[in-house]
Amino acid sequence: MMRHKRLILSLMGLLLIQCPINAQKKGNRFMPIEQLWSIVKLADSTEKPVVRDTMVVMYTNRVLIDSSKYFFSHEIDHERPMLPLLATCLNQQWTVFRMPSIDSAMQFLPSDRALVIYVEGLGKNFPIAMYRAAGMTTQYQVNVLMYDYPTLNERYDLIRNYYFAERNSKNNSEGYKDFLLQLIQYKADNRSWISGKSTTVFHHSLGNAMLKEGVKEGYFDHLPDSAFDRLVLNAACVPQWNHRKWINKLSYAKEIYIHYNKGDFELLGATLLKHRYILGSRPIKRTSHAVYIDFNPLLDRKHNGFLNKPGRPKVPREAHEYYEALLQGKANPELLPQLTPHRKKANTYQVFPHFHPEPIR
Repeated sequence: MMRHKRLILSLMGLLLIQCPINAQKKGNRFMPIEQLWSIVKLADSTEKPVVRDTMVVMYTNRVLIDSSKYFFSHEIDHERPMLPLLATCLNQQWTVFRMPSIDSAMQFLPSDRALVIYVEGLGKNFPIAMYRAAGMTTQYQVNVLMYDYPTLNERYDLIRNYYFAERNSKNNSEGYKDFLLQLIQYKADNRSWISGKSTTVFHHSLGNAMLKEGVKEGYFDHLPDSAFDRLVLNAACVPQWNHRKWINKLSYAKEIYIHYNKGDFELLGATLLKHRYILGSRPIKRTSHAVYIDFNPLLDRKHNGFLNKPGRPKVPREAHEYYEALLQGKANPELLPQLTPHRKKANTYQVFPHFHPEPIR
């Protein structure tokens, strides 16, 4: 009986995650893979970057294929060091420059903005990951440095892509630790793009598996305390069981925020698949080391409540204003009007919808 029950739950999980994965295989709902790559080119060694209105920095370990228009593959390159990139946009055409270092790439970004270190989850080939980073920088007026790794194999479908992304997220935990150490050193060296700036480390969905695995392996044990201002676990697609134990070991950020939504449809699929409650939907036995933000009253069944996507309704104003305050370093839950203290749960705030006569501009 138990075996049959688990089989039924697994099949339900497959059905629930089928739509988002299949959509990513096609690129997204509004632009196929070929068109995504057609507006991105890899600069040759003679081209030099110039400042543009939209720019992001990416630090990737994807296999580079110079001769292909799909110049980054779905495989991790274990032979060479990670590659710093500067992506710039002019007239909706993207150019990607290989840079000597993260520092040299970050020098091109506006000097007066807060910094977001961004780690994505399932279903991102290189252009999709780059567009997500660009969406964050344009929507919230922050500088974005993305830690990029493969989370989509176009030849896979359904559940195989889920495990592909989860495995790659976990396997990147040691490299991610080295990446953070680089940033901490840049801060100690008073680099203008990070020293004195608000710094938010933002993990979305399966990108949080990297965090949990890093704690498990002890990779973060020797990072200095409070090196970054805040760490955000957004819609974390990891089992919630005993999460306070490993989250209490994360001390390299001054503040920790856990965003959850019990109605999140995509995380419901992960819950049924893993046979466990997921942190981004149902955190239980919470830690006082983190602030919990409940988005269910506002987002209902949505998984992405922070980034606008072309052709879809914009994120609710309340979510936009909250994330704007958070990513720009103005987040104090007790002072933000978008947040209401939870009546029963300590260290927990809820985001409710309110009537606004005018849309976000």
